[in-house]
Amino acid sequence: MPAGLQNSTMPTKLKSTASTANDLPPIPAGFSLPFYYHSLQDCELFFCVPPRILAPYLQGTGLEVALFEGRGAASFNFQNYTAQFAGFDSVVLEIECNILAYPASRRHEVPRLTFAEFLSGQDQTRLIGHHHFAVACTNTNAVQAGIQLFGEPKFLANINPNTPSPNSPGVETWSWVCSDYDAANPGSQTPLIFSTALDVRGLPSELSSASPITEYGRAQRQLIAARWNIFGDYTTYRATPRQALPVKMTYGTSQQPMRTDLQHIIGDAPCVAARLFQSAPVATQARSFYVNPKRR
Repeated sequence: MPAGLQNSTMPTKLKSTASTANDLPPIPAGFSLPFYYHSLQDCELFFCVPPRILAPYLQGTGLEVALFEGRGAASFNFQNYTAQFAGFDSVVLEIECNILAYPASRRHEVPRLTFAEFLSGQDQTRLIGHHHFAVACTNTNAVQAGIQLFGEPKFLANINPNTPSPNSPGVETWSWVCSDYDAANPGSQTPLIFSTALDVRGLPSELSSASPITEYGRAQRQLIAARWNIFGDYTTYRATPRQALPVKMTYGTSQQPMRTDLQHIIGDAPCVAARLFQSAPVATQARSFYVNPKRR
């Protein structure tokens, strides 16, 4: 059994009694939905993984491994987002580790797709989605929201990114360092859970439509799904038949199950795609000028 499966990533077996068609999971006190993102960067890397490695992580969830020409896929996505509330603003970094899966009860409705077709948004059923086996996050409130609203296996961690943005457009080597949580020192990178780097210089890209993205979780010991609506397109980089994307994965010594599971699931598997969404700026502050310049 993979190391993390004997810890928090192994889901509780589903109830045998199904809910009626009109039932929705309750919204816990203190929360409201939908949740509005005021800005979002989402960067996801996909890896080709044999189904036999992925299947044990879906045991008892009601989900099955999505296959693309006989191959399974795992991913992790880095998010940097902000949200505004009446009395405060929230800034959140998180990394979701995923297995692409669909509900076993709907298997006859799942389209047969190549991975390139999936990336371009051709699964119009939106049954193929993310099963989170770990979610690292820097914000206490976001951890509680993820657990209580969406049944995510979410925990506090340090995340130190280096990714492009409208204010840092020249970043061509994307990287993330995820390590054990240190509230007093968020820049700490030890003990390391994992780090990764992707060099996109010279890589061809294309626009792709991924939204909505289906995210699976658990509530009251039952399988639930929520739609993540991305208001825009992704920039997508895909591997060629002869060459995987230039990604370097490094695993640390942290005892966090996310590290052991990532190392078991992804290890040194080839990276077959990467995609980046960046929400549009809503305003700019332009350069200043002299109101009464001196005449020469």
